[in-house]
Formats: sequence, structure tokens, C-alpha cells
Amino acid sequence: MIALLGLSLTFFSADCGGSEDDLVDEFGEVELNFQGFFGADPLVMLANEYDYEAGMDVRFQLFQFYVSEINLIAKSGEKVRLGEIELVNFENIQSEDAASKGLSFSYSNIPAGEYRAIEMGIGVSGDLNEKAPADYPVGHPLAFQGNYWSGLSSYIFTKIEGNADLNGDGDFTEKLTFHIGEKEDVPLYQTISLDYELSVSKDQSSVLPLSVDLKQVISPSSTNFLDFREVSQDHTNQASVYTLIVDNLQKNAIRVRQ
Repeated sequence: MIALLGLSLTFFSADCGGSEDDLVDEFGEVELNFQGFFGADPLVMLANEYDYEAGMDVRFQLFQFYVSEINLIAKSGEKVRLGEIELVNFENIQSEDAASKGLSFSYSNIPAGEYRAIEMGIGVSGDLNEKAPADYPVGHPLAFQGNYWSGLSSYIFTKIEGNADLNGDGDFTEKLTFHIGEKEDVPLYQTISLDYELSVSKDQSSVLPLSVDLKQVISPSSTNFLDFREVSQDHTNQASVYTLIVDNLQKNAIRVRQ
């Protein structure tokens, strides 16, 4: 289980801005669980091969993205902070068993009560993105220099890497590298909200299950997909490429898992 950041320690009622009498004194734990998929299939790095558009096949070695300002929305409308920033990284999901377990982030000291949604930003929020890896302690999700572009003063929000077989002959020779981050004239951060009824009880753990479909990110339809015969890499240079990736990750790929 992955260490947590940015715990929510107090909760105020929505009435009159809150007071000491309004403080909740019962707390539970919330586990945010991400499972990766490629269409209907579990997302497994390195070993698994996936059918792709136009007779191509693909396999992956890295898929990761940041989520920021992660909040639960209470039925009263109150927001409760779960975490400040996490890196959802499927790089080490290299078996069917690991894929079924997914990636979990746990948060304690969450006020007991009824919640109706989760809200989070896809990417690195503005205040966090203004800093550099050296500004964060070792082990922090933003401390790794390899996820940062010094020249652009921005973190890389999303990475997709793998290999493609362009003609179905079994040779995965086309290297795929898509690294997407903000530039001065390319704002990419966006907040999403997903409805989900969650009960948090005193001293109990509640799971909020999410799915992430990489196929929806790069190939939302047979007429709208990254054509690896034409483009196999991008570092936020081609608007048609990074817009497709960002828009589909934010709008289509992440869902509550039923």
C-alpha cells in the first residue's frame, strides 16, 4: 500500500462556516484503488500484447499520470481532502495478479459520514507545478527529476511508452514514447468529478474503486486513434497528439469501477 500525503485532519459542517462544536470526532480510512485496463483486458506491462487499430498490435512498458487535489464530496456538499498529489504508475504491474490488485493509495483520519463523489485534478496543479523536484523531500511524488522538464519548468503529467507491431508480423520494432506536460501556452490541467456513494465509518476502511482504460486514452474509436504508422513519439509538440491523449484521459478513461 502506498504512503499517503496531505491528510484531512478536521471536518467542518457546511452550516455557518463551521465551529468547534461542529468538529467530527469519528474517523475512518479511505482506500483509492486504480485498476488499469486496455479495453476489456487487464493492463499488464511488458508481457501482454494487445490488438490495435488498422491491423497493428501494441505492448506497453510504462503508463503513468499524476492526480492532484484529491477530494471527497460529502452529501452536504462539503469537500474533504484526501491527498495533495499522487503518481498513478502502472510500470510495475507485470502480471495478471498484480493487475487485478491494482494500485492503492490509503488515507486515514477521514471524517465518518456519507459521501457522493470524488473530485481530482488530472496532472499537476498550478501551485505544485511551479516548484521543481529539489523543492520536495525524497519519496514525494514530485521529487523524481525524471518526471520534470527543467527547460519548460513543468512536470510531465502523463507518460506512455511501449512498442508497436505495425503490420502484424510479430515484430514490435516501433518504439512508442508519449510524454505530455504543460508549456506556457498549453494549459493541460483539468479537474474531474466522479459520482460514487461512499460510507466512511469509525475505525473502518472503505474502498473507492476506479478503472483506467488506456485504450480510451489513445484509441477511443476506430476512426479516432493514434496512428503509430504516422506518429510514434511526442513531447507535447503536436497539438493533435497531446490533445487526444489529455482529453481522453480526463474525459473518458477514468471511471468508477462497478
